[in-house]
Amino acid sequence: MEQTSQRIRYIAIFTVEEAVTEQACNSLGQRLSESFGGVTVFTGEGCNGFWSKNANEYLARYSAEVKKERVIIIQLSVMPDSAKQALESLKMNITQICNDLNASTQYVHIESETVTAHHFKLTC
Repeated sequence: MEQTSQRIRYIAIFTVEEAVTEQACNSLGQRLSESFGGVTVFTGEGCNGFWSKNANEYLARYSAEVKKERVIIIQLSVMPDSAKQALESLKMNITQICNDLNASTQYVHIESETVTAHHFKLTC
């Protein structure tokens, strides 16, 4: 039987040094799963961010000086009544882990959207 429900999906994107990426992913995965039941964390060779030198500004055109970095992407989907708590948890946990690991992270980009989730159990 398929279950369907509305969710708020958060996508968080940020960088940490390669030496602490796995530790940051594991800590975030553990903490967010304990709070919200599960989370998806993407990182590795194929997860790259390209940032213009002045990307944090709102401009019509950005600098051609572009930096490539490995990124961590977190996808967290929660029930609508947990949305505010999830956003605060993302902010707090990312900040705490980056501080604990002495990461040079400066910016975190978080997007949210309302989605419909479909769940079913495989019967193979």
